[in-house]
Amino acid sequence: MESTDVTTPFLSIFLTGMALVVFGINGIGFAKITAAGFSAEALDATAAATNYYKAPSEDRPQTEVKVEEKESPDPADVPTGYLEAEDGGKYAVFRLNEVPSSVIADALTSWPKDDIKPEDLSGFEFATRKTGKGNHPWTLKFKGKKAVIVSYGGFAKAGPTVSHTE
Repeated sequence: MESTDVTTPFLSIFLTGMALVVFGINGIGFAKITAAGFSAEALDATAAATNYYKAPSEDRPQTEVKVEEKESPDPADVPTGYLEAEDGGKYAVFRLNEVPSSVIADALTSWPKDDIKPEDLSGFEFATRKTGKGNHPWTLKFKGKKAVIVSYGGFAKAGPTVSHTE
């Protein structure tokens, strides 16, 4: 009986997997990954956000939750794209790695009690923020969840609030 060394193929598979993990952690996005007949495609954040904003506003109810007072954080990176909403506003669209971690932390910490918060960030679809001067709120959308609006002060609010929209 002939002996086969399986160390090399397993080492190759392990190193390839580690490389994908490192790329994923560092925010290097893939448009599409295909291996052994299975494929995974990255979400197009701008398309998902455009579909969201095309829905009538009555299909996006809101619930607000108070958080601590502070200024609205600026984006961590340039937006992925822009869109024009039905309300006439122009919104910047962000992927997960472009959203300030404090916005995500505020959303998850103050998640409205009437909805189950996401277990992890893998279901993140997009974030948007109105462009122009002002203390504009962030809208974060997770798959299968209502959109979460995180606003920071303004209009006599005591501090940031988190609200839901469908």
